Amino acid sequence: MTKENFINTMTILERKIKERQEFLNELDMLSDSFIDKMFNKFDVFEDYISLIETSIFEKFGFNKNNFSDNWLQYFVIDCECDFSKMIIQIDGKPFPIHSWKDVWNFYAELSK
Repeated sequence: MTKENFINTMTILERKIKERQEFLNELDMLSDSFIDKMFNKFDVFEDYISLIETSIFEKFGFNKNNFSDNWLQYFVIDCECDFSKMIIQIDGKPFPIHSWKDVWNFYAELSK
């Protein structure tokens, strides 16, 4: 996977996640708890996230078994692709994330 492929893939994934959330928001006749139980907004994307992360690991030479943090899952699922929620530090220093390019650069920094 190249940096450009990663950025394009993540941009498309982000758009699809937002489109799915908009659809679920239109189901306002149903209670939030029903939607949460029936339609985890990320369930269909978790396999894709794993495949993308595997490609990143191969690109940067990470051993997935030794790399315990699921950073891409954190960026996509926990932060909901909202860069303002992505709080990262490397060696105690802030590593700002404002775009998918920055996420790629984060992996590059970890590989050093």
